[in-house]
Amino acid sequence: MAQSLRVHRQSPATFFAEGFSRIAAERMAGLPICRPDISVQVPQFIPFQGQWLGVAVTPWSLLVLLACGDEKTWQSIPTGAVKAVRLPAGEFSFLGMNDPILGEYQACSLMSPLGPDIADQATAQAVALSAFRIMLSDMPEPPEERGTSLKKTRCSDSAGRLASQGTRRRRAG
Repeated sequence: MAQSLRVHRQSPATFFAEGFSRIAAERMAGLPICRPDISVQVPQFIPFQGQWLGVAVTPWSLLVLLACGDEKTWQSIPTGAVKAVRLPAGEFSFLGMNDPILGEYQACSLMSPLGPDIADQATAQAVALSAFRIMLSDMPEPPEERGTSLKKTRCSDSAGRLASQGTRRRRAG
């Protein structure tokens, strides 16, 4: 597939929301991995080192996305290749993507498929945004995790723990 780099001069939130909605309707509808009770949401994108960093909820996953904001500093990676991206909370693995609708971007999966702890749309968005905020915070590592590479490899585990905590709080309330 030829590279299709789209340079976003403004927040690509609407672009990704419309693109993932189209993918949900055209390619993902009816697949067992999709949750019919979850819709596409792209609640936030922020400028990040000349590019755009954002978070997305889809019926099949929770994702952190990296999109091109400046073609001169954008670092393309082949589709399916993994690159470490340093965020304030540490290094996270992003997968090279190139989609006919969305073009070239990079994605860090927080959760795929969506687990049973994601009870509804509000929980999906809350977990995605909480994980995104944690990735952007300069938090010290808990003592039991110092010296490990959990930040780089356990992104989806953190999202799962956040989802479980949200479910427990809701049930307790």
